[in-house]
Amino acid sequence: MWSDSGGSVALFFDRALSIRRPGILLPHILGRAMAHEIVHLLLGVESHSDLGLMRRQWSAEDLRMDSRACSGLSTNAVESIRTEAARRVLIAKALPASRSGAE
Repeated sequence: MWSDSGGSVALFFDRALSIRRPGILLPHILGRAMAHEIVHLLLGVESHSDLGLMRRQWSAEDLRMDSRACSGLSTNAVESIRTEAARRVLIAKALPASRSGAE
C-alpha cells in the first residue's frame, strides 16, 4: 500500500523483537505497528495524536495485551480513514483491469 505522495512504510523486525517481554507478544507488537503505519499511509505523516494507536511513541508497557494505551482511534481519525479508503476504492474501480491487479 502506498500513500498518495508515493510514500511507503517499513517495519523493523529487530526493533519489535527488542521490546518483546513476557505478556507482550510479537504478533501483537507487529499488528499494532502495522495498523499505526497503515493509518499514516492513509492520513499522512502528521496523523499522530496524544492517545491511542496513533501515539508518537509507545513504551513496552503500553504494548501489553491488557493495555488500552495504544488501542483506539479518535472519532475524527476513524471518519477520515473511512473517507480515504472509500476514495481509494473509487479510484481503483476506475482503473483499467491491467492496472488494478484484476485479471
